[in-house]
Amino acid sequence: MLPLFPEKELCSDAKMITLLREGLLFISAGYSSDGPSAPTIDTKSFMLGAFVHDALY
Repeated sequence: MLPLFPEKELCSDAKMITLLREGLLFISAGYSSDGPSAPTIDTKSFMLGAFVHDALY
């Protein structure tokens, strides 16, 4: 796990993604992700990783 602790709270322009100073990442309902890249299966664990990856990217 990579600890991320920004100096100040970060929030996307659309307010769909927020990264708190404590390192907590919030992704709002309705956030759109293209899912995991191949060669994976769209399981719950792969989908979670894809959402976090897309949000931080």
